[in-house]
Amino acid sequence: MAQAGQQAAPPAPPTSDQIFKNVQVLKGIPVDQFMDAMGMFSASLGYDCSSCHSQEIHTDRAAFAITTPLITRARQMINMMNGLNEANFGGRPRVTCFTCHRGNPSPEDVPSLALQYADVVDDPNAMALVRDRSVMPDQVFAKYLQALGGAPRVAALTSFVARGSYGGFNTGGADVPIEITAKAPNQRTQVVRAPMVTASRPSMAAACGCLKGGVRSRSWS
Repeated sequence: MAQAGQQAAPPAPPTSDQIFKNVQVLKGIPVDQFMDAMGMFSASLGYDCSSCHSQEIHTDRAAFAITTPLITRARQMINMMNGLNEANFGGRPRVTCFTCHRGNPSPEDVPSLALQYADVVDDPNAMALVRDRSVMPDQVFAKYLQALGGAPRVAALTSFVARGSYGGFNTGGADVPIEITAKAPNQRTQVVRAPMVTASRPSMAAACGCLKGGVRSRSWS
């Protein structure tokens, strides 16, 4: 029994293998870190989900657990990359998918003269992740909350509606209207509108899809 006045420790966040099926390599890590890894794979190879996963994912979310040849290859590459980092950089993630792939499904093995002699183009989105151990996450969030008016004001926010534009794989790169509605504690709906298509992403309660009147509604849990 906890002593009087002693706060109970917060529950541990769910891990990847507790939430997803058939996780073989990226086990035991928080779900958000697992999803970040999926995004890293996608950005590094110029892929999206259906590039590696079974095409059945479009109609059956359980199909994400199907092992495909590319998923088997990805597991091998993760082990190779981890081995390189352990052997040469003390386990620090200095070698990543992007180190070799650079946005291509297959890494180039012949130097490109265009890279050497073309005009230098600055990438405004380029970044270098510097790990500063002197600053803890709570300090960063405290400044952010203060800029928003303080923790009590943020805690009083229970819902919001955001409208803007969105462009991605499912829009062909074009900017289309998007609306996001969220309500505490765990409801969120995202609607992306494109010509003849409405893609909706409801809260965890909904997981169905339908086709009606030329407008396709796609839902994810």
